[in-house]
Amino acid sequence: MKKQGFVSMTLVYTFLVLFLFLMLAVLNAYTQQNKFLQAIDEHINVSVTTPNKYDYCPYAGGQEWVFDYTGKEQTFVTGCTGNYKIELWGAQGGKGTSINIGGKGAYTSGEIKLEKDTRLHVYVGQYPTVAASNCVASNNNAAFNGNISGTCSGGGGATDVRLEGGQWSNPNSLRSRIMVAAGGGGAYYSGTNYTGGAGGGLYGYSGVGGSNTGVGGHQTSSSYGMGAIATSAGGGGYYGGEGGNASNAGGGSSFISGHKGCVASASELTTTPRLDSNGVQCLENTNDIVCSYHYSGLRFINTVMIDGNGYKWTTSKSASVVNMPTHDGSSTMVGNSGNGYAKITFLSE
Repeated sequence: MKKQGFVSMTLVYTFLVLFLFLMLAVLNAYTQQNKFLQAIDEHINVSVTTPNKYDYCPYAGGQEWVFDYTGKEQTFVTGCTGNYKIELWGAQGGKGTSINIGGKGAYTSGEIKLEKDTRLHVYVGQYPTVAASNCVASNNNAAFNGNISGTCSGGGGATDVRLEGGQWSNPNSLRSRIMVAAGGGGAYYSGTNYTGGAGGGLYGYSGVGGSNTGVGGHQTSSSYGMGAIATSAGGGGYYGGEGGNASNAGGGSSFISGHKGCVASASELTTTPRLDSNGVQCLENTNDIVCSYHYSGLRFINTVMIDGNGYKWTTSKSASVVNMPTHDGSSTMVGNSGNGYAKITFLSE
């Protein structure tokens, strides 16, 4: 009986040991399976959330998109993240007779890093060609992106790029502009060498001709986003030029986010200037580049600003004429004549 009991106990213990090993093996297999599944899950998550540096970009370096005047908003959506160059030419101001010449449009350019699917709204300024002897609002010479009402001689429309679309004169849309090339002032008052003021760099030019000429737009003053109406209408711009009463009008001012000397708005809700690097409200003639930064955070590098008389602007006007590039980039010209123009070039990823 004792021998039989010993054998029975041995079998029980052997069974228990084997069962224990079996359970350990099952537990280990389960653990390994969980690790495997976790690794797969982590791989899937990384694949979904981590951008692949080899994602296809449909653009080749140097690819261009051009925008002529159409009288309406145009859009551009980036096909891939990369560096883009934006160039803008403002429109020339209208004229009253063959003797008069409207102020020529300005030029701005810069390079900017944009994320894929960024939507830009492009507004190309109009050259108003219809003159009238009776200065009434119903005249067909209000300019797209320049003036909202007719007069004897209209101002040229600015050309700009915005983050928000809609009616060109909408305040929210205007405040979203990150680059503006000013339009020239209208010229109705007759006389030799009488002209509308050229679209400016940081400041627009005053009209020439008459005793009450309109002054150019500044960085924080005159009429925000459009030229003022008088006998001759001011050119459109960051701030539009003043109209000329029985005289010729001023040109608008230009703006580039990231260009020293420019003064950006504090937010999308106001035209009040932003704060500088010391927390003080920015003023004109500033040397603090922070003052130029658009509220969106988007800003350009390698900026160029050339007015309609051919002078380059940093924080002030250059001492000599340098001229601006023609639309195709093959040559140069003093200022932009006729309608405005815009060009976007893909540089690199």
